[in-house]
Amino acid sequence: MEKPPYRSTREQTINPANCYAGVIGFIGAIIAIYFIKPSPLLGAGLCLIATFTPIIILDFRQIVRPPSVRPNSTGEVWIKVLALAAILTFISTVYWLLPLETTDLYEPFLLVHNIAFIAILTLAFPYFHYWDKRILNPEKDPYLVLGKALLRRAPITVLRDTGHLIPGWIVKGFFTPVMLAFLVSYIERITTTPFSLDTFALFYIWCITLFYCADTTFGLGGYLLTLRSLDSQIKSVDSTPLGWGSALICYPPFNYIWLQNIHYAHGKKWYDWFENHPILGISWGFAILALTFIYVWSTIIFGLRFSNLTNRGIIRHGPYRLTKHPAYLCKNLAWWLTYLPFIGFADFWHCVWASASLVLLNTIYFLRAKTEERHLKSDPEYMDYCMWLQTKSALRKTKFTHKKAS
Repeated sequence: MEKPPYRSTREQTINPANCYAGVIGFIGAIIAIYFIKPSPLLGAGLCLIATFTPIIILDFRQIVRPPSVRPNSTGEVWIKVLALAAILTFISTVYWLLPLETTDLYEPFLLVHNIAFIAILTLAFPYFHYWDKRILNPEKDPYLVLGKALLRRAPITVLRDTGHLIPGWIVKGFFTPVMLAFLVSYIERITTTPFSLDTFALFYIWCITLFYCADTTFGLGGYLLTLRSLDSQIKSVDSTPLGWGSALICYPPFNYIWLQNIHYAHGKKWYDWFENHPILGISWGFAILALTFIYVWSTIIFGLRFSNLTNRGIIRHGPYRLTKHPAYLCKNLAWWLTYLPFIGFADFWHCVWASASLVLLNTIYFLRAKTEERHLKSDPEYMDYCMWLQTKSALRKTKFTHKKAS
């Protein structure tokens, strides 16, 4: 087997205790944000710092840093910085050309873009300088290959040797602004919505907001912290149109297209249907909260390594001890309990159409699950996980059968 361009640090395994240390930091940040009420963007930054600082410290202590294997080549380091600058410039140009002023979705990203661009390039030289002398096969470093191609020191055909570098940056370039927008919106809701136990509906709304705030915090951190020094690098990226299509259609702006034609939600909330049956309503609400909690737990357990369409290590902890796709399973079940498409409309055929629409959405997530499995089957660790799940899973007897660091 061909050696990787960098010396291996350790197997990409995730200590769940590190993830839970991040949860403690996240809770502390939310308490501070709730009382201090900073701007939503500043609150998002505070959430990220408080959540990932303890995880980074704990993960970093477990990583065996490789020794130097050759002297530094300053010229090659600058070529890598050039390659990174070219990638960032391309992503920035794409967003500059898009009509982003028509939507508020990308406003947080545009506010931090310039500072982030300068910060990344400032840190790039010392980062590449550190890793340059630890490369086993320097000529195969993807940043060096790309940089030489840009400088015409190598034919353009060598770009195929950059591996998952460019697809990985496309993934990060698409999802980072979206996740940042989601996180900022949830922070704004937390700062503007007082916590209340006056009614179960108010308690439920606040809990759902908190859960999704945690989900987007860990999701955004996963895209931002794709670093070899933290052993959170991308191992591979899905290369199939179906895999990309089924994932991207679930996020803006692509989901705007089908949301205009698929109507599974109605004006009445689920708790309105149980207004005269409080015990049943509370039980129903806690069922939704439990499913949403498992969905969020499925993101948290990735720690630094969450991102769509990628493999960044195989997880056997938390809900992935029970089933391959706990996030998709619980998220889709929660939607059925939340939207109640089978009773929420005035006539039978509207209920049928709404239910069929939600089934279509479930089908999209089923395709995501299957394309992720197909992508991960090239990883022997994943195949070992599948065999382990069949023999060790607590749900084996019920015929329920990890998921990628996606």
